[in-house]
Amino acid sequence: MAFFVFILKNEEPTANDEELIALLARQTFLGDRAKEVISHATVGVVGLGGGGSHIVQQLAHVGFDHYVLFDGDRIEESNLNRLIGGTVDDVQNRKTKVEIAERMIRNLQPGAVIRSFVSDWQQHAEEIRNCDVVLGCLDGLQAMSEL
Repeated sequence: MAFFVFILKNEEPTANDEELIALLARQTFLGDRAKEVISHATVGVVGLGGGGSHIVQQLAHVGFDHYVLFDGDRIEESNLNRLIGGTVDDVQNRKTKVEIAERMIRNLQPGAVIRSFVSDWQQHAEEIRNCDVVLGCLDGLQAMSEL
């Protein structure tokens, strides 16, 4: 079970990067300012397992450049069927899910600004407050209600 929470700030983005505009040209359904909003929004993703890894990949494809990532777990062999970007080498090297998500984002958005925490979000709650969008990709009702 995954649960998604969206929080938006009302800020004025100011980017006018031609390369970014070309990359995000298909996002026009989000409005005239979609390119600027997407490139300047900070997205917090809490939980980078089966649901969160898919979300992070799609955010990077769309063109988001600012991330705050939370997950205290390491990849396990049982995660390989659903954790996007996870490999057998990652399991053998005991990579964290945060490391795997960072690698995936950087492969799609090399200039991305990423703040990562190999911990529960509660240990760094102030980071969540600074995000424009928060996506809770958590298992369990207790974890979802806390976020």
